[in-house]
Amino acid sequence: MKLQRVLALTKKEMKKTVREPAVLFMIFLFPVVFVFAFGASFGGVGGGQPVYQVGVVNMDEGNSVNASQIFLTALSDTKILNVQSYVDNQTAQNALSQGSIQAVVIIPSDFSQSFASYQAAPNDPNAWTNATVSLYLDKGSLVATQAVPPIIQQVLTAIAGQSQQASLSPFRLETASLVEVKTQSALDFMAPGMFTFASIFLIMMVAQSFATDRENGMINAYASHRRHRQSL
Repeated sequence: MKLQRVLALTKKEMKKTVREPAVLFMIFLFPVVFVFAFGASFGGVGGGQPVYQVGVVNMDEGNSVNASQIFLTALSDTKILNVQSYVDNQTAQNALSQGSIQAVVIIPSDFSQSFASYQAAPNDPNAWTNATVSLYLDKGSLVATQAVPPIIQQVLTAIAGQSQQASLSPFRLETASLVEVKTQSALDFMAPGMFTFASIFLIMMVAQSFATDRENGMINAYASHRRHRQSL
């Protein structure tokens, strides 16, 4: 088949495609719908209320007041944070880097001491032992970086028995670092396959069109017409 025949058939198919909405849907919209349908089914997109996986390294264990356990219980009670305990900071950081969790909270060793000092003199900030809670976040998750810190700050305020308008607190939440996480969702794995399927589907449709034209004699008729024009 000569190049001119291929170009003529391609032009014909393009006109046929533009004039038939069903064909346009199958070529362009069907792959997109297919991807998002499977993504929603397997958790790639959509869903209800988000739940963030938060790793906690508790360096305050062994204190008699045990305020860190009160803090962890309050975090779990939010129903938005799924708390996972880690034995050390390195293990938690590895989990954060691999995308298993969206944040890491480091509870300092003087957390219970700070809580006890506040309970002993709630109106005397000079008598408090200030504690800094470190927070590491996945900087690739815009929602997590905006949602997790306010939730943790609210929990710290609540366990200290303060009002939301209180400006003084023995607890200070510090974002220690924004960690770059390399992870892929279910949608990331499925999208290449879905678009590959769409490409194969498009090739099948074009091949079927060529076969139909040949069975109907359109290709032979076009070739005869070209030979007739060349003989003139």
